[in-house]
Amino acid sequence: MKAKVKRSTRRVKASVKTRAASRTKVMQAALKALRTEGFAGTSARAIGRVGGFPPGLIYYYFDSLEVLLLAAIDMTSSARLARYGEALAKANSVAEAIEVSSTLYREDVQSGHVAAVQELIAGASSSRGLRTEISRRIDPWIELAEAQISRFVDRSPSGALLPVHSIAQLVVAMYVGLETIAHLDRERLKVEDLFGAGMLLAPAIDDLLGKQDGTR
Repeated sequence: MKAKVKRSTRRVKASVKTRAASRTKVMQAALKALRTEGFAGTSARAIGRVGGFPPGLIYYYFDSLEVLLLAAIDMTSSARLARYGEALAKANSVAEAIEVSSTLYREDVQSGHVAAVQELIAGASSSRGLRTEISRRIDPWIELAEAQISRFVDRSPSGALLPVHSIAQLVVAMYVGLETIAHLDRERLKVEDLFGAGMLLAPAIDDLLGKQDGTR
C-alpha cells in the first residue's frame, strides 16, 4: 500500500513539474514574440510559432492572451527586480549606483527584457485594462528606486526637503524610455554616453549629500 502511495506521489510531482515547465515555455515564447514581433504582432499564432507549440496550448494555461502577457512580464520583472535590488544594495555611493545600473541596463538590453517591457507598455495605451495592470507593475520599480535614492539623500540634513518619490518616478520613466529613443536613432543617442555623463556628475552629488557615514 505504501509503495503504491509513493509511486502515485512521484507521478503527481512529475506531472506538476512538467506542467510548470510547459507553462514557463509559453511565457518565454510570449516574451520573445514581444521582442521580435512587437505588441501588434504578438498573436497566439505568433507565440506558438516562436515557441514551437500549438497556439491552443496558450489557453490551456491562461484565460486570455492578455493574461499570458502580464504573467510573462511578471516572470521576467520579478527576476530582474531581485537582481537590481541585490546589486544596488552593495553600492555605497551615487557613483557606484550609476555604475551598477549601467551594467544591469546592458543586461536588460542584451536579454531582451527591456524591449519586451517597452512593447507591452506601448500596447497598453490602447487598452484601459492592460494600462491599469502595467501601471501597477511599475510601482515596485518606483519603490525600489525610492528606497535606493533615500539611502543617499538621508545622509544630508537637507535630504528631507527633496521629493524622493518624484525623483524615483523620474528615474524609472527615464530608464524605461532610454532604449525606446535609442532604438529610433542609435547614432544620435548612445545610452552608454548618458551613463557616462552621470558618472561624471556623481562625485559632485556624493560630495553634496555627504559620505556613507553621514559626515560632510
